[in-house]
Amino acid sequence: MSKGNFKKLSYLLNLQILRDLKITIGSAVGIMLLNIAYFSYSLSDELKIYLEKTENIGAIQMFSPMEPFSSFVSRINGRILTLLILGCFCLYCWYLWLGEFKGENKSAYTLLTLPLPKKFIIIYKFLSACFYYFSLVFFQIVALLINYIIFNIMVPTDAIVKESLITILSSSISNFYGLIPVSFVNLITNGLFFIAMIILTFLFAILERSFGVKGGILGVILGCSFLFLVLIFPGKMDFYMFERFIWFVFISILYNLFGLFYSKYLLEKKFMCKED
Repeated sequence: MSKGNFKKLSYLLNLQILRDLKITIGSAVGIMLLNIAYFSYSLSDELKIYLEKTENIGAIQMFSPMEPFSSFVSRINGRILTLLILGCFCLYCWYLWLGEFKGENKSAYTLLTLPLPKKFIIIYKFLSACFYYFSLVFFQIVALLINYIIFNIMVPTDAIVKESLITILSSSISNFYGLIPVSFVNLITNGLFFIAMIILTFLFAILERSFGVKGGILGVILGCSFLFLVLIFPGKMDFYMFERFIWFVFISILYNLFGLFYSKYLLEKKFMCKED
């Protein structure tokens, strides 16, 4: 590769990275602000209700960050935010390939139009998805810190049940409903699950682009079958905890390997043949 082509390749690759970075930070900050706004709104309403019910502010001893004022401690709020984060994560994984295919007509430069190995493209997309997920979770932890500050500003000091910041954060993070592993076993199962989400979403996008509606239907079937086998089937079979773990690991690795190698095959065969 000549020096001029290398500079052009580096420039276009940097543009791709910057575009993905802007989307990642924008989404993470947006969901963080949504968390903070909802927390402030809920806290002001609760505070108003309690102030109306008592004449002595010192008698209010139930305002603790350990209570539902922390968005991820509240079961309903935590689940809604978790579903929102997972939904954005899946959409971003889909976008990573959708953007490539939309630019395939050469009117826009994408990684597929550059002289890059298909293996490198898959690895880049995978790392981009991982960074996106970690950014979403990280900014939610930042939101918890900001919520803690807002809590102490809005609620009178003599009406706050004293809790250490470490205790509040550990309690809140443990209620992220699977977004953050809290044990070694969770680390393995969560890691395999989210890797499968990334790879199967990639595979769905590539199947849809390769075979149209039929490919999209096949991708949906693969995703739904994976969720059924790892989330529903073990409960139907009354597996013990150890059996659930072994089954989960086996199915996840099986789907991950299939999705990875078939995605690579489609990229190398279908699109390279089309370019030829």
